[in-house]
Amino acid sequence: MRVWLLAALCSGLYATQLCAGEIIQHFPANGPVAAMDTRWRIVWGVEQHGGRSEVLYIREAHFQRGPGSPEIQVLGDCRLAEIFVPYNGGTRIYDISNYTFPLITLDPSFLGPVCVGPGVIYDREGVPRPSGPVASEVHDGQLRWINGANKHRRGQSIAVWSVLSAGNYRYIMLYQFRDDGVVSFRLGATAHNLFDSDGDGTTHLHTGWWRLNVVLGAAARTQVSLVELDTSALSSAVTLLGKESRLEWNAERFSRLRVESLVHFNAHSPSHPIGYELIPMRQGNGRYLGVGEEFTQ
Repeated sequence: MRVWLLAALCSGLYATQLCAGEIIQHFPANGPVAAMDTRWRIVWGVEQHGGRSEVLYIREAHFQRGPGSPEIQVLGDCRLAEIFVPYNGGTRIYDISNYTFPLITLDPSFLGPVCVGPGVIYDREGVPRPSGPVASEVHDGQLRWINGANKHRRGQSIAVWSVLSAGNYRYIMLYQFRDDGVVSFRLGATAHNLFDSDGDGTTHLHTGWWRLNVVLGAAARTQVSLVELDTSALSSAVTLLGKESRLEWNAERFSRLRVESLVHFNAHSPSHPIGYELIPMRQGNGRYLGVGEEFTQ
């Protein structure tokens, strides 16, 4: 059951807060709503994941591709499901499922300088406050496009983020929604190191394990494919997936997942189904052989 907590309406040039955990952001964000090109509607929540540590999660996110286009739900429930910290010396830490760590309370000092618009801090009910566990900021996205006539366009994005207090660590969990529809999920592990030894046994890795739910209007009316580079033919090899699968990421083959709608198409001629490619930004694979660590393989 979803319970909506009504909050006071507060509209402005940049973002509109309508109800608990809901942010509506049009782009360009420094222009009037009537002149918008695209728009995101983001519904978020704060929850103890599995009754353990708190996470900021996206309940749903909707994208409008133009002023005359319908709003399409892009994401369902998306969240940081686990933070797995393996040490070379054998220590294993699960910061989400083995602890009850809270989100820290943010204040305006955590916000960056006003760029496209001022940052906002929210309480757990989604109401803008002087302090709270969730922040949103609208940023410039640098030069995005330019043509031979030097006609150009800059990009913009909105970031929704929180910080988990986990012992001596602070984990920054951030969701970024760009004006062109791109979505990013990021985890940053930051701390002072507790160990005064540089022995290899204290060397460790912080890995974020995300649960992503790509809806694209209706999740039951999508198709998922594994897309990789075919090095022999120098072309893309697309393998349609008919069921849930465990897939190995191959850096040399640029492995990625493609989720396409079967009912929504773009305005190209000829038209193509709208979709997303899930592209991991990582430097390698961690493979651990302990009991319960099969998910790393």
